[in-house]
Amino acid sequence: MLSVVVLFAIAPVARYPFALQLEGDPSAISAQHVHAGRDDSGLSAPRCEGSVSFVGKQAIDSYASLARQYFQQDANVGLTLYLSAVAPSVELKEDGWHAVVRHELELYDSGEVRLGSWTVEGRGHVVGLGEGALPAAFERATNMAARAFEAQFEEPAPVVARLATLGVAQGAVARRPALPEAPLPPPERAPGFRPTRSRSGLYFDTGARFAVLSHESTSRSANPTENGVASATEIATGLDLRLGATAGWFFAQAGFTSANARGGEIAHSLTTVGADLGALLQLNSALKLALGLGLSASRVAVSNYSFGPQPVTKSSWFAEPDLIAALRWTPPFGTRLRLHLTVEARYRLISFDTSMVNGAYQDHLDSGLSGALLLGVELPFSRETRP
Repeated sequence: MLSVVVLFAIAPVARYPFALQLEGDPSAISAQHVHAGRDDSGLSAPRCEGSVSFVGKQAIDSYASLARQYFQQDANVGLTLYLSAVAPSVELKEDGWHAVVRHELELYDSGEVRLGSWTVEGRGHVVGLGEGALPAAFERATNMAARAFEAQFEEPAPVVARLATLGVAQGAVARRPALPEAPLPPPERAPGFRPTRSRSGLYFDTGARFAVLSHESTSRSANPTENGVASATEIATGLDLRLGATAGWFFAQAGFTSANARGGEIAHSLTTVGADLGALLQLNSALKLALGLGLSASRVAVSNYSFGPQPVTKSSWFAEPDLIAALRWTPPFGTRLRLHLTVEARYRLISFDTSMVNGAYQDHLDSGLSGALLLGVELPFSRETRP
């Protein structure tokens, strides 16, 4: 037999007045449960990754812990607890897979007279899909089996009689009851999304503007056969400048935008000066979302190159309302340098109509979408706001 001797601390009370030596059959001590790997169906084996559970070592460790808790090393009388078998298995129940262990134990006195025998079982839910899921389930099952032995230790009559000869009444040593199988942990709940207030501060942004210009041009002539209507869509590119402020849940900014595009004989130039106001949500430590409205004064210049060597240009001013959505991201290096990147989408709510050459040429510029990619810096003034 392979013998494992356990040392115990001395305690004046609440322990049995004899030493307990642990021994075990080599096959029990070396017992393992080998899980080949996940079964995606989850019907023939747990779906967790492959693993080896050293259930024999887990059993010896559990009973050694009981021995340290309830028995004394320096007593003149010694008993032997023999672990004769450890049988691991897995079972599929209505609530999922369980790891199951069965321990067979025998207690002998110094004269090798058997005082009692126990067959105890423990179970543990298999939780998770990783490599450690099944070994952890067997650990819980082993602890449950050891607690069952602890609760049943004084049930065999020879054990009670032997304790009486040592002056220990049945139940004098307080032991814990059997341990029920722990319920499955509740499923993890995804953390709720809760935007927070932004800190107060000033910022300056600059970058590139891209605007979709869809327009329809109408030419009229004294000769009806020369009349015509042409439609086209161009991407106007230009520059954005912004100066803004944030305070808690809100932002306000003033800006200047210039964008130009030419398609064939027609060119458009848009110059805008205006202000935006809206809500600012701090989504996480690095990302903010801005939603708002803008109102600008827009100068729209239309140039027609079809009337001669020099273009005919007509410019007009319009009041332009916009809808705005923007994401502002602070990269890892941006916190120290006070830099951020902004991606903005802006929708112009009105169209622009321009007439020139005594009404012989008319241009209709539709409402449309534009975007901007901006690099910004926080100005020295900034302070935290209360949540």
